[in-house]
Order: sequence, then structure tokens, then C-alpha cells
Amino acid sequence: MGITISVGLGPSKLLAKMAAEMQKPDGLTVLDYPDVPKKMWPLPVKELFGVGPRMEAHLAKLGIHTIGDLARFPVEVLVRRFGVVGQVLHQCALGIDYSPVDPHSLDRVKSVGHQITLPRDYYSYEDIEVILLELSELVARRVRLGNYLGRTVTISLKDAEFNWLGRSYTLPYYTDTAADIYAAARQLLHRHWPPGRPVRLVGVNLSGLVPSAARQEDLFGRVEKQARLDRACDRLKNRYGERVIHRAASLTQAGVLYARG
Repeated sequence: MGITISVGLGPSKLLAKMAAEMQKPDGLTVLDYPDVPKKMWPLPVKELFGVGPRMEAHLAKLGIHTIGDLARFPVEVLVRRFGVVGQVLHQCALGIDYSPVDPHSLDRVKSVGHQITLPRDYYSYEDIEVILLELSELVARRVRLGNYLGRTVTISLKDAEFNWLGRSYTLPYYTDTAADIYAAARQLLHRHWPPGRPVRLVGVNLSGLVPSAARQEDLFGRVEKQARLDRACDRLKNRYGERVIHRAASLTQAGVLYARG
């Protein structure tokens, strides 16, 4: 069929990922711990997972240009400069990755989330809230498509210097509606992110998932009314595409997920 694939094998997720990048677009690479100095260390530091353009620039100021430079650099200096991220990057340069490999991780859905890197720094709550609303809509739709409900809303925020914040709130009920997810996400934003601090990445996640049959109705029918509205919107999007209907806030200058025009 003319389809090529590169495969990486290793004793950890990190080494398997690094191996998969070494013989693209068609190859099989095995990368074990003894291979790290010979195969990984000569590579540019930007090839290490977790090192983006900004971090690459920061590392270059310290004279770190290759993965080997990073591995040999004093870890205490990296920790003072970058915090826990510095320690993790140093471990990665040594080929160390403690994240577990779960062969059954795809057998069940634990959460549904989405994150986006913004085209510029966002400073105001008003602009950040537009992104939270867009992401809440997307997460809610994916939850409904999977026939789930969730309770725990988590937001992830990162500034231009890669300082990261993650906070969660557990609702008193299960939901699959964007309004509920957004309300919790907005509350977390105002409670934990200082006004005026720039944001470059935003993420929204819904976890604690259960089958949608667990939905509890309310006395005044609000839940069922919202569910009917969501199903109607889902049918429109299934037939005509995601852009056929969306929030008016997405048409503002802060909107990202649905391009204007």
C-alpha cells in the first residue's frame, strides 16, 4: 500500500519515543539504557521530549546545546533555574523515565480533555475565559459522544516561561454540559491564577467518568432541557461539521478554536 511506519522499542516510554524518531519515516530502532550515551547524547537538545523552542533558548544561554550537554550539566543548577522541570529534563537526558507503562490504559476511558497553545500571551480574565468556554464545549461534546458523564473539572494553565498550574474542582453532580464544565473552570481560573499574569497554554479536562445512564434528573427539568438542546447541537455538528454552530464569544478576537471569517 506504500505506507511507511517507524517503530521504537525501549524499556521506558521516553526511550521508546526517542527510538521511534531515529529512523523516520520507515525503520525499527531499539534503544536501551546502555545505548543512551552513544545514540542520544550527540543529538541537539531540542530533540529531547519536553524541550520546546523557548526551553531550547534558555538552555543555550547555559551553554547546553546537545542532550549530552544537558546530561552532564549540574542538576542543582537546573533545579535552581527551572524548578522541578529542570530535574525532570536532566533525568530524561540520562534516559531515566519513571512514568509507568500500563498495557490496559486504552481499555477504559478515565477522562476527556483538550488543551491548546495560544497564538499570543493572553492577559485578561475576559480573554482567557473565551478559551475556557471553547474548550469546555469541545470536552463536553466528546464526553457526550462517548456516552459518559463526569464530575471533576481540571484546568491547566502555562505561561510563556513554562510555569505550569493545574487545579481541579469536583462538582456535586455528574454532567456532560459545557455550561457546568465552564462554570467550574472559570471559578478555578479566578481562584488560582493572578490577574494580569500572561497565559500561553490552556487546558480543560473532565474526569471521574461514568456511563451516561447514571444521569440524575432535577425537579424542574433543567437537566433534561439542557440535554435536549445539547443533543440537537450534536446532531447539527454530526451532519454539517463542527463550525456549523458555536458560541458568539468565539467570534471575538480572543477566539481560537473556530477561525473567524
